[in-house]
Amino acid sequence: MKIWIDNTGLHGAGRCLAGEAKLNQDLRGLLQIATLLIFSDSISYGDYEIEGVAETSQRYRRGLVSLGLDRATLGSRRLTQISYERACEAAANLAAEEWPAHFRRSLSEGISASFDAPSGVKTGDNWIPAFVRGWDEVGAYEPGARLASLKATGAVEYMFNVSPALRGAIAETISGKRDWGSAETYLFDSFVRSILNDELAKQGGDTYVPAVSRAEQLTQEGAVITNHMERHLAEMVAQWRPAIPAIPRVSLTLLRRAKGDPAGVVSEALELRERAKWPRKHLRQRISELAHDPLAVDAEFKKSEFDRYARSALGLEEEPRFIDALELQFVVGLPAISLSAGKLYDWVMHSLWKRRLVVLTDLARGPDIGELDETYLRTFVEKSTGRSFADSGREFRGQKIPGTQY
Repeated sequence: MKIWIDNTGLHGAGRCLAGEAKLNQDLRGLLQIATLLIFSDSISYGDYEIEGVAETSQRYRRGLVSLGLDRATLGSRRLTQISYERACEAAANLAAEEWPAHFRRSLSEGISASFDAPSGVKTGDNWIPAFVRGWDEVGAYEPGARLASLKATGAVEYMFNVSPALRGAIAETISGKRDWGSAETYLFDSFVRSILNDELAKQGGDTYVPAVSRAEQLTQEGAVITNHMERHLAEMVAQWRPAIPAIPRVSLTLLRRAKGDPAGVVSEALELRERAKWPRKHLRQRISELAHDPLAVDAEFKKSEFDRYARSALGLEEEPRFIDALELQFVVGLPAISLSAGKLYDWVMHSLWKRRLVVLTDLARGPDIGELDETYLRTFVEKSTGRSFADSGREFRGQKIPGTQY
């Protein structure tokens, strides 16, 4: 698989290796990168960033390469102004359609927001309401020129400027929620950027893997949609679930083998990468099949069979509980349940072709750090954060690493 990631995920891994981690997202970022090193053919990220963010990405990449990673496995992809604008415009059109339903589900279904901060973006600023209300008074300026200056940090602003539909969609949700604040702005920003990153991935023929907390949000929403479908059309739901082999979950295995050392996690991942050539080949073929036919059956393996063979190839037979690491889900909007079964079926089948595939890793759910020996947990926390375990690690004993909740 050719994987596309957010700069955010790379930065989280780099901060762990540099001893500067923020526990609520960076530790998971390191484990996500380590997992992707095992199961992906290559990992790419965008270079259309302001100077500081681009330099940070390259510095963290060099840190991973210094541990033995092949330079060709992880690198930035050159994005031109034209290609980035094109991706922004496509993302704005899709976001305009999907945002209202996504926001309603976030409120009505109690889906928690848990997002990694986009690199270089001030996520605490509640800038969107004022921008949307005053858009007509901003005055004429060339949005492309401003995007060229702000790079990826100005992507959402650019999308607003070129898409009246997106401005209308966000204006509608703001008017319906009088207490709109920075958390809602953050939710919208991350939602739109996940769509943008998927568009950028498709430009290079890659598969987008969101940063773990973004994936967590999409996973929760996918579960809500599936539950609605199962209640109303149980006999049809099975046809809408694309099947991909379960990949052995390796995050805690890597932590154990590395004895809690962050650099050791990468080294252990690179060792497993050498053993994973066959699983990667099958996954590459399976992703290609699903890209052409979302309902294609895996003729070679049943889900459990692939998992067993993959664990054997990786030497994980003694740890069978670490499974189910990757799953494919369709991220779709949900129409009114009052629609007839036939119309709902037609709508879903249309959406399967229209929407994008998003790969979600087991790290979206977070490894259960409570299962890790305390000695290794202590080492991992202290080396990743540069702080004592007593100050920064106590909160994680016996629970999953949390995201930012609101």
